[in-house]
Amino acid sequence: MVHLFKSFILTIILTFILPLFILNQTNYKIVDLTIILNLFIIVYSGIRLSILSFSNHNNIIFITFWIFVYVWLGLASFSQILLNRYPWHGFYSINEINFGLIIILLGLAFFDLGSYFGKKLYENRSGKSQFLINMIISPTKTVLLGVLGFFVSLYVIKSTGGFNNLFLPRLLFESLFPTTMDFLINRTLLTIPIFVTLLSLLILFKNKLINKHFYFFFIFTIITLIFNVLINNPIVHPRYWFGSVFLSAILILIKWKRTSAFNWICFFLILMIIVFPYADYFRAENQQFDLKPISVVMSENGDYDAFQMILNTIKYVEIKGISYGAQLFGVIFFWLPRSLWAGKPHGSGATVAEELGYSFTNLSSPFWAESYINFGLVGVILILFLYGVFIRILHEGYQNSLENKASLVSFIAPYFAAYQFFFLRGDLLNSFAYLISVIFFFSLVIKIRKV
Repeated sequence: MVHLFKSFILTIILTFILPLFILNQTNYKIVDLTIILNLFIIVYSGIRLSILSFSNHNNIIFITFWIFVYVWLGLASFSQILLNRYPWHGFYSINEINFGLIIILLGLAFFDLGSYFGKKLYENRSGKSQFLINMIISPTKTVLLGVLGFFVSLYVIKSTGGFNNLFLPRLLFESLFPTTMDFLINRTLLTIPIFVTLLSLLILFKNKLINKHFYFFFIFTIITLIFNVLINNPIVHPRYWFGSVFLSAILILIKWKRTSAFNWICFFLILMIIVFPYADYFRAENQQFDLKPISVVMSENGDYDAFQMILNTIKYVEIKGISYGAQLFGVIFFWLPRSLWAGKPHGSGATVAEELGYSFTNLSSPFWAESYINFGLVGVILILFLYGVFIRILHEGYQNSLENKASLVSFIAPYFAAYQFFFLRGDLLNSFAYLISVIFFFSLVIKIRKV
């Protein structure tokens, strides 16, 4: 009964109090189609979160999805529309704003449909899905990757001038490398192998699978943890990456309880609405802390530009047309050098920003915008449907992996749950490259369990 009451209170806060709080910070008095569409996104995602908060199951992958929708596509867009103010310069007609909201709602509808279909698909093919669970972490391979990761990381650190440079602001650290490609390769080698090693060790320890050489593995894990704190710090790396490292480790370690869903939802809401927008202040010199109303922060801070970038993508498509998958091919073949593919597309965020005349082009491109720029409304329907299928299958596999310890899914699910904020915000070129790199290095520590 207590859990039901807490979920009810959460519903009231998410669907009524928070929107009203933001509305009260503006002078907007008219309730029109735009506000109705926007409120529908807020209310629907708020109700979904409230339902998840009452569940006994570990729904962390769905929780982070709906947190992103509620905060970035719900509250942030609500603030921007009410104040008629956006993080980047731009003017948008009512028709464009309404169309952007419809794109979001259409994507959510087909995401849910895909999730329903994914559940049926998993149940009907559960036997063929066992390969995800039968791929398990090898302690020996984990140590080997860790040793390799230490040496590679130390080489990168030495080549960039020593440990002190690990605490430079991100842009200064990037300037230490001659080209962007050099920076990306070195950053991957510096951070990901040792991060994958840490998560693999945590899974092994949590599930009590270290039977031999316990003290060696314990000391090795402590050293790996300290090394991760040094090299994956939030000063030199994007907050999304630091958040993925920190949150995925916590999700692996903490045992899921009856109240965990409610606690995690409250934690994410506080983190993404209150803490996140101010977490960048310490990264720049001489930046003064300025506490502002939530509506103002969400309409001025570039971290909440997801809705505006959907609107910008609509403008881009009006001018240039859809890419018919060209942007998606650029994502899939991110690893191919431009020397071999001179016309390889840039990230969708940068492509849209350049076309619309932005001087700063390192902008996001949320999953809905990526779908639309590639295939229009058909892309939104198809890609969000497939994403719903994927998330459901990953979720179901994770539920089963809780009884089959140290499997592939027991690594991928908590990591992707934490990483999903970055993945959904985009752009897809960067988020996909990070994701594939993590999966590649994790594949080096798995083995097939004999059944």
